Amino acid sequence: CACKETVNFYCLLTEFEFSDHQGFKNHRRLKHKNIVQVYELFVDELRSKIYSVLELARCREMFDVIHELGYYSESVAANIFKQILLAIQYLHAKGVCHRDLKPNNILVSDGKLLNQSLKCID
Repeated sequence: CACKETVNFYCLLTEFEFSDHQGFKNHRRLKHKNIVQVYELFVDELRSKIYSVLELARCREMFDVIHELGYYSESVAANIFKQILLAIQYLHAKGVCHRDLKPNNILVSDGKLLNQSLKCID
């Protein structure tokens, strides 16, 4: 996978079997503050590659943050868990199931612990 950062977007080159691109098309219609936005999608049928323009998320994986801190306080964990549940509720309302929700697929902002915001990816 190759990445190029611009001002507010990432252009991401991903290689998938062509049958997998439908999930990416569905992702374009999702618009929620706790889900990384897919702005554009280009499918190259000849090379079986997908090019996508994604929201730039200046965050770290939750897995890395937990590993570094050791734990979250109850109030911080409640704030983060609430945001995860809001994202899942939105996905389910749109008929989408994440199927791979884990700390590596949750990005956490580097702000103050109590005010951390998150983005679900993948």
